Parts: sequence; C-alpha cells; structure tokens
Amino acid sequence: MYQFKVSFIDSNICELIINGEFQKYVKVEELTRIKADVDQFFHGQIPSKLIPDILLTENSEFNLDLNEEEFEHFKYIFLIGRDRKTIQLTPELQMTSSEDIKKPVIYAYRKLDRFHAYWRDNDNDRRFKLYQQLSQDIIEIPYVDRPLEYECRRGRLAFHPNHGTAHAVRLVTHFGKYLDFMNSSLTSLNPNPLTEMEKSCLELALFLFRSGRTNETSWSADRSYSPRSAAIFSQIADDLGYDKSLINTVAHCFDYEIKIDLKEGFYNQSLRDSHVKVKLYQSLFKAAHVSDLVRCNSNLSVLTEYLKSTLYQLFKNSEYSISDKKVYEFLLLAAKYCKATGAPVAIEELHYEAKSDYYGNPWLMVNSIINIESTFNDLNTVYSDSIAEDTVQTNDLIDKPPLYVHSF
Repeated sequence: MYQFKVSFIDSNICELIINGEFQKYVKVEELTRIKADVDQFFHGQIPSKLIPDILLTENSEFNLDLNEEEFEHFKYIFLIGRDRKTIQLTPELQMTSSEDIKKPVIYAYRKLDRFHAYWRDNDNDRRFKLYQQLSQDIIEIPYVDRPLEYECRRGRLAFHPNHGTAHAVRLVTHFGKYLDFMNSSLTSLNPNPLTEMEKSCLELALFLFRSGRTNETSWSADRSYSPRSAAIFSQIADDLGYDKSLINTVAHCFDYEIKIDLKEGFYNQSLRDSHVKVKLYQSLFKAAHVSDLVRCNSNLSVLTEYLKSTLYQLFKNSEYSISDKKVYEFLLLAAKYCKATGAPVAIEELHYEAKSDYYGNPWLMVNSIINIESTFNDLNTVYSDSIAEDTVQTNDLIDKPPLYVHSF
C-alpha cells in the first residue's frame, strides 16, 4: 500500500508527498493537469482495477494498492506527467546542497519535438514559443529550498525574482548586443564568425544559465547550481537536435572562469579554432552575466573595471581595450533593460540616469514573463534607441589594458 498526499504551502504552492517523504513543489494550478493524468493512468493503464476517486485538493491524501511496476509508473505520472520528460541528473545534482535538509530536485518538461532544429528556419516565432515553454516548465517553478520566493501580481506569478525568466531574457539580449558590437566595430578580431547553430545554441544556454538554481545563495555557497543548469541545457539542446560536440563544449563554458583543455576540435573545427571559440563563448557568457549585475551590485567603479576586464578578453588580440565611457554606456543599457523588465538597479548613478525603480517593479517583472516575445521586442527597442543616441565609434577604444578583477 502506497500513500500519496498533496499539502498546500500557501494558496499558490503545494508539495507532493509519497509515503511521508517530500518529492517536489508544484504550482496549485498544475493540480488540474496532474488530476487528468492520474485519471488517464487508471482508465488507460489498469482498466481491470477498481478506479479510485482521487481528489487533488488542499491537504488531500489517498492510498493505492499497487505492485512495484504499477507504483513506479504511477509515481512518474504523479511527479512528472503522462506526456512529459524529466531531466536526467547525476546523483550529486539530484539533491539540494542545503546543509540543513536535503531535498530531491526534479524537473519535468513537455516534449520539444515541434521545435526540433528550429534555428534552421530562422523563425523567431518558433524560437519565442520554445522559450515560453521552457520558461513555464523549467524556470517558473518554485525553488526547492525557498518555495515561497516568488512575486504575485493580479493573480499572476513570477518565480525566482532575481534569477527568473526576466533575467534569462536579459542575458540573451546582452549576448546579442556584445556579438553585434564585435561584428560591427572590430570584425577582424572575429575571423571565424558564429554559425546560426552556434549562435542559437549559445542563446539557449544563456536562457537556461541559472535554471538549475534551488535558492538565491552565491556561487561559492552553492556549487551545484551551475553544473545542474548545464545538465538541463545539455538535455534540452540534445532534444532539439544540436550537434553533440557543440552541446558538450558549451555546457563546459557555464563555468566561464575555468580553463577548458580540449583534446580535439569540436563541431567540425580544428583544435586551434576550437580553443579560440571556447574562449569566445566564455567571454560572451561572462560579459552578459556581468552586465546584469547592475541589479544587485552597487559599486559602479568595481563593476566598470570588472566588465572592462571581461570585454578585454574579447579584444585581447588587438592593441585596444574598451574605454570607461563605452563600458558605462553598456552598463547604462543594462540598467534600462532592468527597468523595462521590473528589476532593481543598485547603482545610484545608473538608477537616476535610467529613471528606473530603485527597488524594482514587481508588476513589470511578472508581466515580462507572460509574453516573452513581447519582452524580447521591448528590449530590442531599448537597444535600438540606445544605438541611435550614440552610434558605436572606434574612438571609444583606448590602448590601456584593464586590471583583472576577480568574479563575484
């Protein structure tokens, strides 16, 4: 006999429990889908048994007499879903890293067949729908360590306020901005431009860059979230049909500080070109991440030097580095992105110049995840307006390399 229980944490979040042991948190709105899957299980899989009347309501529980095979099947239906897949994690990533109470980490997502090789069509509509689905299934779910860390406005929820979907959209947009800057101003420094597959694969990686978080602790306090995020990206990218050697290399770049020692080339490239590409990937990831720190780091001079040293990696084959003026423009643009998506801006100078909300705007944040296509378009408009105000000029470059600043 197996016992299943649904226990409400609040009006929006509940936990699923089997035999007295916590399994996962889910949004209350998901109970309707889970109930339909459970009913289908009994009607379609075990028609000979007496079908129980199972209610998935507040603090409801039920007992089922199942054999081991039936239990494993029902458990999958109950926790994952009838037509959904689960992310395969290594044992060390299957549990939270909390020193107090370790809890299982389970991700369930709808199948991605309709998005297979979406980048080949150069179809933004499919891309935006893919991101919307991944947002709903992978990102906008309760933190396992902090399930009540979410914003609710007008009945709509936004999970992981600091590292949620709005953060993911900003990272992808920052990536495109820095790639455009490289290609438009110093093309000679990028002799092997990214293919469409590479570009879309890196965008996908940045969209899922913090998807493996179970809390809001720092990198040093929780070393599991980056490799967990890389594992999520790797499985999703494989489902979508990306080159496996490219997936593996990009996944290693989630830690953009480590030196990746390639033994052979990847994605049909020579070993020498592959080393160049890896450093490019890591620098672009780091530049995107550093730019979005304007929402939580209040020291402009430190952040300026940090971004400057990061951008220097993109242009270190040149006699030039990026000027403080250009770095400030990039950070100001980042502040405007935060304003548009409801995130706070911690740097006082940028806060005033961008005319942003110092503590953020929760309604804008919640609203930005409802229609990801609209949010991407809004940020692209902010970027276009910024370019129109101050066209990139090569005299924004100076020839003094910056000091190296350790990452936060």
